[in-house]
Amino acid sequence: MEMVGALRQSAAFPRGRGRISTFAVGSGGKLLVTANSKSTLHLWKADGTPALLRAIDVPGTSIESVGLSPDEKQLLAIGHDKLAYVYEVETGDEVRRLAGHDELLRGVGWSRDGKLLATSSADKTVKLWDAATGEERRSLAGPRVAPPGSSSGTSSR
Repeated sequence: MEMVGALRQSAAFPRGRGRISTFAVGSGGKLLVTANSKSTLHLWKADGTPALLRAIDVPGTSIESVGLSPDEKQLLAIGHDKLAYVYEVETGDEVRRLAGHDELLRGVGWSRDGKLLATSSADKTVKLWDAATGEERRSLAGPRVAPPGSSSGTSSR
């Protein structure tokens, strides 16, 4: 990706602060967020010459995935602590924490209108959250897979 290459050449790139573990580009293309292996989010101006806007430390967890709201005003980050964190992009302030999964979180997303957040987990669920309140709206369970060697009730004959 051209932007990541430009960041590596930038004097503002945070060398020595851990490898980039994940990143997301805003839908408007003006903002980039990177997360490093030392639990820090870096918000970058992505249009024109890359510039570091701010760093946000996420306490006590390493970051698995990040996402930006469609209007690029909020940031969603998930860590290895089974929590999702919502931050205001402009201030870097934490807005809320979302809890409810039983295992590690794996992915994040926003609805196109920015009203819903989604988190997926190793517990085989996707949870939909109200972006304004943090209230869980729905939990979707993934398919149940029969363990190897068990009878699944189907035949391959």
